[in-house]
Amino acid sequence: MVVAFRPLVPQSNDSGNYPYVFGPYQFDSSPDQVIPANASILDADCISYVLFRLPASRAPAEFKPPFSPSDYGSDIKVLNSATDGKRCP
Repeated sequence: MVVAFRPLVPQSNDSGNYPYVFGPYQFDSSPDQVIPANASILDADCISYVLFRLPASRAPAEFKPPFSPSDYGSDIKVLNSATDGKRCP
């Protein structure tokens, strides 16, 4: 699994880039990594959070931003997404 977030943009979840990415995580485990809060992203009017599934064979040891889901083609799937912020639609 991969967790990525960015300010809300008018693109599908599997398009564009994410400046914040965390993982990979095992699907059946709870991550022990604390996701640091970055004040600049939290000041955005609306933030998009996305949980992606990616086969372990395609995942690097650690993801580096910017994360682009399109780099993984059909191997990557959106499992869940949400938005949060002061002015989310």
